[in-house]
Order: sequence, then C-alpha cells, then structure tokens
Amino acid sequence: MKIALRIVVSLSGGGKTEFTIVAHLSTATEERLIEPAFYTEGVPVGGHHELEVLEPPLWNHAHVAHIHFHRVLATGRNFVCWTGALPTLHAVETVLRIWCVGTAYTMHTGADFGPEYGREPLTFIERMDRDGFRAVFFEAVVAS
Repeated sequence: MKIALRIVVSLSGGGKTEFTIVAHLSTATEERLIEPAFYTEGVPVGGHHELEVLEPPLWNHAHVAHIHFHRVLATGRNFVCWTGALPTLHAVETVLRIWCVGTAYTMHTGADFGPEYGREPLTFIERMDRDGFRAVFFEAVVAS
C-alpha cells in the first residue's frame, strides 16, 4: 500500500516549503525498497513504512550536504533518512513533522537540523515553531 502525503512548512517572513512524500508500506523485509545495509539497527520486522521524497528536489539543493535523505543507488530513489521502525501511520506522521520542519530549517538557514534535534528531541517542534518553522498542513491520500 502507498499513501501520498503533502506537508507544508510555513517560514518566518511569510515563505513556505512544500514536501510531497510517498509512504510505502511493506510487511516483509524482502519487500523493502531501501537496501538492508541502510538499517543500522537491523531491517525492521513486520509492517514498516519507507518514506520516499518526491518534492522538493533535495538532491539539487545548495545545502544538500546537510539534508538528511538517503538515495538508493540501484534505483535513484530518495528516502527520508530514518533507520527506525515506522509500523503505523501515527509513527509516520510524527517522523515527517520532525523531518519536514527540520529539513525546511536546513534548506533556509544552511545549518544541519540534526544537532538542534539531538539537543532536546522532545521540544524540537516547539523550538522550531518559536523560530518560525511550523508544519501547517498535512494531507494524506491513499494511492494503492
């Protein structure tokens, strides 16, 4: 099953960054789209979503070195860099809010959001919101 997601992050100063992500659900490790070596803690077992980035074209961005995405060399497809299990849509939404807000922050400041997230993960979204980066729209459409 695939679910198409659109997330809009508003920016201080009135701009916005729009993301289009496809969440691919698979139930067996051999169905995964990302190569097993990517998963540092082992390939997730059971139902798991892999999050393919369609837009924006991060791989061509000026700050690409600081953007957390993974390109599968065999297919050229790009995925959110998240090695943990994503068994539910709630987990997908949580990770995408963090990743999209953080990625918008990186795209507009040039700074890697990873250290800022790692400093205090539980308040990351609140701190980004205070700094003018807010996920304001989240839409999901079942594709198949």
